Amino acid sequence: MSSEAAGYHEAGHYVLAREMGFASVSCCTDGMGSGNTCYRSPEPDRRGYTGRRRLLSVLFAGELAERLRFGVAVNERGLTGDDRAANELLSSIPREIRLRIQTEQMDEAARTLRERWELVEAIAEHLRDGGTFGRV
Repeated sequence: MSSEAAGYHEAGHYVLAREMGFASVSCCTDGMGSGNTCYRSPEPDRRGYTGRRRLLSVLFAGELAERLRFGVAVNERGLTGDDRAANELLSSIPREIRLRIQTEQMDEAARTLRERWELVEAIAEHLRDGGTFGRV
């Protein structure tokens, strides 16, 4: 992944994590195509769905930001850590509602990214050559 794509990917996670109420959000890239976003999850409701749903949106946001910027997901490495985490999280949701929740959270992530696109672009630019954004 290019450093530009990594910046958009991590900026997508950052923006969704902040919008979904996650705490202590920060993201970074190394300037060579890798990055990371860190956050503390909000408390789930008594069934755990609210926390899981918000986390799914955050996990989907990196690839969605790539798609919004470049028209495709840029990752050339196959299944990512985000994909594995989302699949694990989805497997904990009852099968009869899993696809609906996945679709709803992906739609929520895409809508939020579009609404906050100027912020995504500003963060991605900041991260392009490597760096950190947010609370560390």
